[in-house]
Amino acid sequence: MDKVVQVFSSFREHDTASARFDMSLTPAERIQIVIELRDRYHPEAAERGMERVCRIIKLDHS
Repeated sequence: MDKVVQVFSSFREHDTASARFDMSLTPAERIQIVIELRDRYHPEAAERGMERVCRIIKLDHS
């Protein structure tokens, strides 16, 4: 991923540009960003796999 610097004259202008950029990404690009962030902060996560979590909740039938 290339690093790009942009200068905005207002927060609103930044928010609009950021939203446009996010909408321009393909689903594959979005997934790639998530994988890169996960690898950066949790390098061992790809080797461990997903944790299996199951919770049983008893419902009150009133």
